[in-house]
Amino acid sequence: MKIIITVPHAGILLPKDSAQYAMRKKEMYRHIDFGTEKIFADLGFPALVFSANRFFVDPNRKRRDWNSDQGVIINKAWDNTLVYQKKPSKKIIEARLKSYYDPFYRQLQEMIQKTSKPLLVLDGHSMDSKKDRPEVGIVNQKHQSCPKKISRIFKNAFEKEGYQTRYNVPYWGERANILNFARKFKGTSALAIELNKKIYMNEQKLKIHPAKIRRIRKILKQALKKTEKIE
Repeated sequence: MKIIITVPHAGILLPKDSAQYAMRKKEMYRHIDFGTEKIFADLGFPALVFSANRFFVDPNRKRRDWNSDQGVIINKAWDNTLVYQKKPSKKIIEARLKSYYDPFYRQLQEMIQKTSKPLLVLDGHSMDSKKDRPEVGIVNQKHQSCPKKISRIFKNAFEKEGYQTRYNVPYWGERANILNFARKFKGTSALAIELNKKIYMNEQKLKIHPAKIRRIRKILKQALKKTEKIE
């Protein structure tokens, strides 16, 4: 099995346009998947890392999801903090999509089409350490986007090292556009890994713990190596 890795929410780039932000950059950093490029990229497989901040444009939502608070343009953060002084115009949104969103999906499509099958698209994420959240979430859209045997490889790999894992908690991937996009291609499975931020960083100080990241990367490499052997 071939493997492609995507990291859609690690970017901190905030290109300038005429939109006026109400939220400070540091506050944005608390809501992005801070540091996940250091975990999921460079694991020995092709990786596509989205460079822009998800508050500029979110590649893990449908292109036409303009009106919801956390759509392709995030108007209100998950703690109800307003992102903009005034919502961006349609002209601004379309410009962002053409400059960042569309090229991301063109490149992902090209990578998928050029790669032999079977193929797994592994989508790397992190989540805030709220109450009742697992240390590692294995997201497979209720076992629809990825065969159970592949999901189990990652679940078992993390549990073997003492991490608490759950399937599809707190997210099951209904709006996860990368999973939805990838699974449309014949012979392609898609799986997202949601890492609780507490297992690799200090959320308040936005400080990454290198030793903890090395441990997680080792687990991912082992799981990916086993997945690679699937025919």
